[in-house]
Amino acid sequence: MFFAPQFQQPTSAPFPLTLLATVLALTLILALVLLTGALRIVPEYQRLALFRLGRFIRVAGPGLVVLVPFVDLGVRVDLREKTVPRADPATTQDNRRIVVDWLWSYQVVDPAKAVLNVENLDVTAQASASSALRSIIGGMSLNDVMFRREEIRTELQTRLRAMTDAWGVQVRQMEIREIKRN
Repeated sequence: MFFAPQFQQPTSAPFPLTLLATVLALTLILALVLLTGALRIVPEYQRLALFRLGRFIRVAGPGLVVLVPFVDLGVRVDLREKTVPRADPATTQDNRRIVVDWLWSYQVVDPAKAVLNVENLDVTAQASASSALRSIIGGMSLNDVMFRREEIRTELQTRLRAMTDAWGVQVRQMEIREIKRN
């Protein structure tokens, strides 16, 4: 007798194995992307100003900082001292043009104020310093400017400290290197 081979119908699984593996792989990739977006490593010389949905919540760092993805925003603030050399033209009270070669140093001491109270700290600080120097020199004659450098330096330092306190910045050093007639 001849028997026909009997084939069994394969039972179908609710989810094929390849679809399950694909979903699992995509889930793992999404989790890695979210995890890398949530972790920030903040060096010792920086702090991270944290905003949650646009509202400032705290200053974090140094070390590993965990953010809520798509909700938190971290703004880095450098705490190292910055030295800015400048050569600014100015006009004295007796309408003589001079160029003052000077430098000054400042450092962020309050990262929250540095982020919340001023948009671009470096540009604003440099513009304010140049404006204050021109204002001081504009009230002095050329002879006074040439011989009263120390008074100019202390007055400039006092004005800059008063301006930068609201920004969480401390003026560390001020030095007038050279004054040239133009």
